[in-house]
Amino acid sequence: MYSVRENPPQDIQKTLEGHDELTQRLLYARGITTQKDADLFLRKVWEDINPYIYADMRKAAERILTAVAKKEIIGIYGDYDCDGIPAAAALYSTLRAFGHNDIVYHVPDRNRDGFGLNTKGIQHLIDSGVTVACILDCGTSDPDGIAQMRTAGIDTVVIDHHLPGKTVPDTFAMLNPTLEKEISEPHPCAAGITYFFIQALILQAQDMPLAVKPKPGWEKWQLDVVCLATLSDMVPLRGINRQIAHYGLSVMRKSPRPGIHALCEDLKINQRQITQDDLTFLIVPRINAASRMGDARIAFNLLTSDDVVEAKELVKILTKLNNKRKTTVATMVRETHKHAEKKNENKAVWVFGNRTWKPSLVGLVAQKLVETYGKTIFVWGQEDSREKSVIRGSCRSAKHNTFNMMQEIPDLFVEAGGHAQAGGFTLTEAAEITLEDRLNETLACKQEETSVYYVDSECVIGDIQRLLSLCERFAPFGAENEQVRVAIPKCTVRRQIWFGKNKEHIRYVFSDDTGEVDGISFFAGKKEDGETLERASLRAVIGLLEWDFFRNRPRVRVKDIVR
Repeated sequence: MYSVRENPPQDIQKTLEGHDELTQRLLYARGITTQKDADLFLRKVWEDINPYIYADMRKAAERILTAVAKKEIIGIYGDYDCDGIPAAAALYSTLRAFGHNDIVYHVPDRNRDGFGLNTKGIQHLIDSGVTVACILDCGTSDPDGIAQMRTAGIDTVVIDHHLPGKTVPDTFAMLNPTLEKEISEPHPCAAGITYFFIQALILQAQDMPLAVKPKPGWEKWQLDVVCLATLSDMVPLRGINRQIAHYGLSVMRKSPRPGIHALCEDLKINQRQITQDDLTFLIVPRINAASRMGDARIAFNLLTSDDVVEAKELVKILTKLNNKRKTTVATMVRETHKHAEKKNENKAVWVFGNRTWKPSLVGLVAQKLVETYGKTIFVWGQEDSREKSVIRGSCRSAKHNTFNMMQEIPDLFVEAGGHAQAGGFTLTEAAEITLEDRLNETLACKQEETSVYYVDSECVIGDIQRLLSLCERFAPFGAENEQVRVAIPKCTVRRQIWFGKNKEHIRYVFSDDTGEVDGISFFAGKKEDGETLERASLRAVIGLLEWDFFRNRPRVRVKDIVR
């Protein structure tokens, strides 16, 4: 069944007495226990951030501005995902705003090169005459690559948020909050840190005799792509990240980028009403499809293009790649389900792999399997079937620190990095044979107990409009600020309609004594295998409240139905 979250202790209730009971409960569940913090969280006021909390910030900005003044060739080496690409787009747009055009952009091939710096990319920067390079969303765990660039005379500015390995690279400047004790969590993604770097560039430029320089505050126009990265990278949506996401959505609705206009037009999104779900479920997958199924530069070119016609053509390419990606992932997931039937249920970690799978897609498969089975999942693939090809993979978890797990068994990994509950890796030869057993040994073969299934409130349908207004005060949602989950007890299914190309989604109409409300369940399975609930009386419907812009009324995103 489910449990409703408890109200906060009496002393906290007294502190938050200006708020109703449910608001107090939601604030307390997010660790907010003072009136000051509650006001800041709910008002979502923009607070200027001092970029110089990063120890190397002034040094890093000065080096890039000197390169601009001297017309040096500046390199941008960005990761291939929807953090590294928007970060690179924001920095590239800023350098162009300074009138600087001598820029070399390099992004690794997701399947052939894998995560981080690689010799081919470094050599590209060297051969292009780069003298200073900004390394975005990678570099913290690449001391050898940084050393190779330093030997070639390239100053490196690493802008990253990944955890370091055993050796921190010897960079010209390092902007990474995980390495600085003075910077409190939650930390921004790489694009968020890039935003502060851009702010420092503009502030310091005011005291330099540059021919062209944006005015302070110009950087806020880069919040459209920074917001895109923040919502895609699963960083905690608290503190500065919540601020970036909220105001970034506002900028996105007014963004002048032809690439954003073209995406909205192709997806039939009203840009002025663009929502978090539009970004997360429609736009982000297309940005990521570039590197998963093709070339990441397609997405970068889209976000930096000034040409309307070019932008529309790039969107067409991304849409084709994304459709191909969906079909391929669905096939991979079906195959893993067959293998899952033979897995040991008592193991906390499950590993899946196939030498025909693209490494660029295994992270998507891992996430779907975490949601399905509640396990910690490692999935690996290989670019081709040659015997000596490198095996790369991704891992996801809702329970365990995958980064620490991989650090415990370094003999199995050539490379291993990422965040606490999401990461990437490259395996040593034949390591895939023992990977599952060794990972489970690091947890002492003890699987964590499943958490209690909580809802934030029980409600009748007549209360949904009021509750939805409250939900909007807590948005945008993400890690550490989950969407408000409600239970509607003792309701009836008035209507159940399967829809979609393959009849895999369900639209409901629920009713109780206080009214009716629409419900929707995406990817609910196949119609022929589904349960017919029309006119059924339910113990409860559990779901998320959202606004249906098409029908202009509230609806429930169904997560579970209790018979």
